Amino acid sequence: MKSRATRAWLVLNIAEAAGIVLLLQALAAAPAAAESDAPLPPAAGNPATVAPRSSTTAEPPPNQAAKTTATPPTPPTTAPPATPATDDLGTLLLGTLQWPPGVDPNHLQVALYAGEATKALLTASLSGDQNFAFPGLDAGDYRLTTRGDGTRPFERWITIPPGTDVVRVDLPLIASWIVKVALLAPDGKPLAEALKGQPELLGSIFDGPVQVIASWQPLPAQLPFSDQRQTPFTVGQWTSARGLPGRGNSDLPARIAGTLELRQDQPAVIAAVLRECVLTQVPVEVGQQEVTLTVDPAQMRAKLATVRLQIVDATTRAPLADAKVGLNDSQSWRQPTAVGQDGVLLQERLLPGRYQLTVQVADRVAPPLTVDLVPGRLTDLGQIPVAAPFVLRATVTGGDDGAELNVTLQPLDAIEVPGTGRRSLRLGVRKRELKVELWPGRYRLRITGKGLGAAREFDTHQLGLAALAIELQTEPELQLDSTQLAEPALLVLTDGRGVVWCDRWITWQSRWNQQLPPGEYRWSLRGLDGNERAGAVMVAAAGGKLVLQ
Repeated sequence: MKSRATRAWLVLNIAEAAGIVLLLQALAAAPAAAESDAPLPPAAGNPATVAPRSSTTAEPPPNQAAKTTATPPTPPTTAPPATPATDDLGTLLLGTLQWPPGVDPNHLQVALYAGEATKALLTASLSGDQNFAFPGLDAGDYRLTTRGDGTRPFERWITIPPGTDVVRVDLPLIASWIVKVALLAPDGKPLAEALKGQPELLGSIFDGPVQVIASWQPLPAQLPFSDQRQTPFTVGQWTSARGLPGRGNSDLPARIAGTLELRQDQPAVIAAVLRECVLTQVPVEVGQQEVTLTVDPAQMRAKLATVRLQIVDATTRAPLADAKVGLNDSQSWRQPTAVGQDGVLLQERLLPGRYQLTVQVADRVAPPLTVDLVPGRLTDLGQIPVAAPFVLRATVTGGDDGAELNVTLQPLDAIEVPGTGRRSLRLGVRKRELKVELWPGRYRLRITGKGLGAAREFDTHQLGLAALAIELQTEPELQLDSTQLAEPALLVLTDGRGVVWCDRWITWQSRWNQQLPPGEYRWSLRGLDGNERAGAVMVAAAGGKLVLQ
């Protein structure tokens, strides 16, 4: 018996050779082949219809109907589908997306998951075609999800009964709530026009510095800093009108800066922000189609930040004139700026927020730091020391030599530079060998691959010249489910020794896996309002699950 992946590969190649459109039409017209001339029952009133192999009628047996609720109160507890189909081709799951008027079908995607798995088994991106097909499936429980611009996330559990040729599922999509946003200056001019001639406030050609976000609750004046180009603290998707003609929202009236897409019907707050600084916010009612946000350019200029620092030798404290300093978020890169003869760098009119600080100087390295630039203030970092690097070498064993590995180095020493924080380093591995120049000190090395991982704490002052030997061990996964999380929250996971394994703001509703060594972990969730809840979760050898709410 061929495996499910082999069957899916075989059917997909047949479909490509014969033409997927003809295949879908033929199957939709005669799912039971020559055994019956009866068409499939209409999808209305029955989201999933099946065509059994042994029956002479296309009507699904009563005891084999698929689940009809989009999200059942208790998802199926069966393991990922393992029951083999009765022939080598398995079951064909097909259907049609019924999208609402005004939705662009070129940006819709259907994904099929085995049970509660977080990695999609198969996906289909639709380009003007409403039909999708997933071949070669075993009997069992699955999740169908859809996503796309202008539509709300959709999920439906279905069951594929044993001995079934075809299961059909038609998915009626619901349009998102779209709000047109006018960004105006106090004199009534479009904000983009009012900012002309002020390059520090204009932003890029396609993306101005002012972002529009949404929240279900009023926002604080200052959101938590992030190192992203735009704040992730939003429950809506912003699409700017600044762009190429004919694409996105570029055909909107001049006073409309863009559109905000909301995927739930409940009163919201819409705000204009400069990174994490809230400039203005207004409430909107369900179904409201337009809102105006008034932003004063003088208010924006008052939020700009200044940073000062001096690059010095760590031992002699002598200033270094040949250094260059980079200040970047995690999604952007700007040309590093040379310091003066006294090693001093003074940069003004910077957007406030968190930046990654890098120093380029011959034969020396700086500690890995982040810098928080406070709105409207000078952040004086004082002296940034640089020293001869420690060259870390490590060899990795265990698992498949060709497996992709992710490496993170987290500094553990206290930061001696006021106004800065510790910045983790993300590295790559070539031929199972790691080599990197580090600021001397203590680090925590974390390596993960597919089902494998290792963690090691070390002090460069004690390692010597020998390479660090790292052996990967089998590790389970903790499934994190934020689909019931109503607002952004900070998630922290720690083990029994207090070691932090996860420290991140969750700003979206999704399911994903966090690979961890087996054991018990403490978790805490803290919202923007400061309220915190906590608990414990066990990660067994088979894994675990934590629902965030």
